[in-house]
Amino acid sequence: MAKENKKLVEKGPKTQGSINKPDKDKKKGLLFAVFALLTALVVIAVVVVGVSYVIIKNNVNGLADEYRDSIKNIPILKRALPHSPDEEDPENFDKEKLLVLYKQYKVENEE
Repeated sequence: MAKENKKLVEKGPKTQGSINKPDKDKKKGLLFAVFALLTALVVIAVVVVGVSYVIIKNNVNGLADEYRDSIKNIPILKRALPHSPDEEDPENFDKEKLLVLYKQYKVENEE
């Protein structure tokens, strides 16, 4: 009985199908591994770009404003950049600039 069990253990499991196809199975296994690796890399790249897009679009912690010059060179991410603030827009003036402009306006209209 022990001899029979020993023979069964030595044989080990066999793959189904013809015995003459071990090279094709290895090629298919290698092809599957390469395909799986490429798929994983694509998924990771899409996730990284997507997260970066959302961070830039929402200007989290001012990253889009701070790194605007670098982001402009990346084609996909530059679409996510918010519009740069217009320096001549009155909403963007600080208090000192508004006072100077008000004084100029007042002087021009008094004459």
